[in-house]
Amino acid sequence: SVTGVDNADDGNSYWAVRGKMDDPCKRGSPVKCGSSLRLQHLATKRNLHSHHFQSPISHNQEVSAFGENGLGDDGDYWSVVCATKFWERQDKVRFKHSATQAYFHVTGDQFGRPINGQKKSAAIVIQKQGMNGRRR
Repeated sequence: SVTGVDNADDGNSYWAVRGKMDDPCKRGSPVKCGSSLRLQHLATKRNLHSHHFQSPISHNQEVSAFGENGLGDDGDYWSVVCATKFWERQDKVRFKHSATQAYFHVTGDQFGRPINGQKKSAAIVIQKQGMNGRRR
């Protein structure tokens, strides 16, 4: 499973932006809002992944780390949702799962397992919202 922490400096919380398998992106290249990409966990080399299965803990759509050394499947693709033409480092963004149209989400729920104090992640289906989180 994929969990989250409040500490932005946590060394196990770094993800690399990767292009599609047949269209890699170069480091430092701008990422266009709406483009499809993969997020690869730096420590494990697994991709942020989702599918149409329900998480037994949150009852939302399950999110996991999948694949080996960047290899995976169509469940690894996310589109970057942002308010400008390109994703800037300081911008707030959302990640929408390309296959299921659900949004990546980290809940405020903390559990004693698998790691005490870490927050559960999931993919959730939401109504269309602006970047500020308000429904339109």
